[in-house]
Amino acid sequence: MARSAGQANRARGGSGCGGEGVKHRILVVEDNPLNRELLCDWLEAEGHEVWSANDLTAAMRSIEERPPHIVLLDVQLGDEDGLSLAAWMRKQLRLCSIPVIAVTALL
Repeated sequence: MARSAGQANRARGGSGCGGEGVKHRILVVEDNPLNRELLCDWLEAEGHEVWSANDLTAAMRSIEERPPHIVLLDVQLGDEDGLSLAAWMRKQLRLCSIPVIAVTALL
């Protein structure tokens, strides 16, 4: 099993987006502080530039100020619907091509 995105990409025969030195900007949108910290720490350890938002308002503001390369999105942000952020991004010309990866847990 791959321990990093780079290992997974090499296993598929790819060389990554520009090679090993690529530093992706990743926004983590997660309302649970422990989950948010875990994701951010793991991604930073992999060499990525990471920042976070704990609700939709903060996420939208952050994305408008500095669009990330990738968004990791908690689907259920307390009472908010995380998928509405993805829908909002798809309507924005400069944001519509940013990958959004849903992160969720079923209880």
